Amino acid sequence: MRRYHDIMRRAAWYFCVAIATGAVVFAVGLAVAGPGGATAGAAAARTPRAGASSPAGKPRASAETFSNPVLSTEVPGPSVIRDPATGTWYAYGGTVFWTGEQSSLHILPIVESKDLVHWTFVRDVFSKTGTAPAPGSPGQPAWTNTSALWTPDVHLIDGEYVMYYAASATTAGGMTIGVATASSPAGPWTDSGGPLISPTISPQGGMLDPDEFQAPDGQRYLYFGAFNYGIHVVKLTANGLAIQPGSTPQQIAPPWIYDRAAVVYRDGYYYLFASSGSCCSGPNSESEEVVGRSRSPLGPFIDELGIPMPQGGMSVIVAGNGNGFIGPSGASLFQDGAQWWMALPVTPQDTPYLVSGPTTSAVAFEPVDWGADGWPVVNGGRGVTTGAQPAPGSAQPAAPGPNPLAQVPLPGAVLSAYSQDFTKARLGKQWSWVNEDRKNWSLTTDPGTLTIDGQPGQFMQTDHTGQNVLLEAAPAGNFIAETKVALNPTGNGEAAGLVLWQNDDTWLRLTVEMDAGVDATEWAKQTDVTSPYTDFHCGAAYPVNTCPVYGSGLMEAPGFNPAAATAVGDGKWTWLRIVKEGDDATAYVSRNGLDWTPGATYNLDGFRAGEPLKAGVLVTAAEPVAAHFAYVDVSAVSKNTMPAAIDS
Repeated sequence: MRRYHDIMRRAAWYFCVAIATGAVVFAVGLAVAGPGGATAGAAAARTPRAGASSPAGKPRASAETFSNPVLSTEVPGPSVIRDPATGTWYAYGGTVFWTGEQSSLHILPIVESKDLVHWTFVRDVFSKTGTAPAPGSPGQPAWTNTSALWTPDVHLIDGEYVMYYAASATTAGGMTIGVATASSPAGPWTDSGGPLISPTISPQGGMLDPDEFQAPDGQRYLYFGAFNYGIHVVKLTANGLAIQPGSTPQQIAPPWIYDRAAVVYRDGYYYLFASSGSCCSGPNSESEEVVGRSRSPLGPFIDELGIPMPQGGMSVIVAGNGNGFIGPSGASLFQDGAQWWMALPVTPQDTPYLVSGPTTSAVAFEPVDWGADGWPVVNGGRGVTTGAQPAPGSAQPAAPGPNPLAQVPLPGAVLSAYSQDFTKARLGKQWSWVNEDRKNWSLTTDPGTLTIDGQPGQFMQTDHTGQNVLLEAAPAGNFIAETKVALNPTGNGEAAGLVLWQNDDTWLRLTVEMDAGVDATEWAKQTDVTSPYTDFHCGAAYPVNTCPVYGSGLMEAPGFNPAAATAVGDGKWTWLRIVKEGDDATAYVSRNGLDWTPGATYNLDGFRAGEPLKAGVLVTAAEPVAAHFAYVDVSAVSKNTMPAAIDS
């Protein structure tokens, strides 16, 4: 039996599918560029890399500053290229409704800009079947059987513009990738007349997010996939218009862990950028951007600690930082002169939903640099920038101060009233249980540890069937909660770790677990959320249009992960920390108790003012499993830091 939150990830993914197909209608408005600021919008970015379709060229005159998000919500899934003849930038988005009216449908809309800051609408690539085609916008391809065409990826190949796009349905059934060509980046575009890859005829689908890449030897590749399908790659012909004879798609990253691939070649390495976590959970959208690298475009891609991505390795390079933008992931890269940029989908914390219900997704631009070790650094590791920053084409000064993703706060004095070493014969008086089942926990089964035998059940959405959550009142102010846990999961749905808890619906959870067959570390948040979507309801126990909403991001692999044990761990124990500072909480994981790798910073929005905050440990399971905790320590937060494991 798969854990319920795996199912909820699937539900979130299918909700995104419903959005794109028009089952849920976007209600947004295109903001045409004016003299004062950024305009036309985008929901998720797909941008070409240097060496593929967007020649780097020389930087051109531009706006001096800009503020994120650069693109809002009218050009979902954009691919950004620059016309080498005119210097004009073009962004191509997926199908979207600009208002609540069916007549506002735009199939693969195109916008243009002279400076990457101010954008104006050009035309749609295709017109909807049954309507009079607009000038330069021929009717949608009949073979697609849908107007829901997504995540275009555009490249200049041998003097011709080539667009790859995802078709959510075909006349043959299933999802697939299509291809169209044009002599000008503004179009008009001519479809090839059929799918590039044979459609996937399955309930899960998965052929989304095309990403074309040309290797230094001239070989072209197409990366594609989806959260429920994993990331795949296949070789293309020299003109990019067909699959190379004899080449078949191969998986390079597993499902339910990664999606949204973008590949860059630099200094002998192929870098695979990907999204990991929950992209579409409103104010609890907590996905992150991760990266691995390989000497081959076919992988295996390895993270900074030497752990292969197929085994759960991931180096987090952009994560939520508590500043008002959440879920930064699904990015793509482009060059403006010598400067690399990332077009990064984000959700504004204060407007997490569109009026029609779907999660808001805008696009931030962030500078990308490369460290001495060759690994990419996005905005100095500081997450998404708020406020004015130098625009593309301007000098990009290094951000001051330490890199938060490379620094770990150190514990100060241990708060003994909130801490316990489980070598003691009994629990301290500060502890209490949620849904205690006395026969399934012990301080003597494995001497020196608290053993909790996880039983089928969980706290997820409206399911409150989990057992034996051990909690204590959290101290006021800032603190660090830490535990050392051993878990040997054999099936999906088995997880153990730390919690910051307010009630059954409201918590933060840092757990080691098995996730879709991969040993993983998950940093999750759940709160009650109210959405404007009229079908968003959870029964009489909740107010109208209110449900508990879960979201999460994944982190470096736990200590029991075989690849992590080989690289940095002992194969048994994992150390977990949650650092609470003000209304923010940041997760850290270690495989030896010495070197720590950070995850995202989540805020406590959605937690109820005046309701006590608690800290503790929990085990959830789809099938019985034992977890062992050595201690729970709660400490003050010192003013000192240490380098993160990614820099060690």
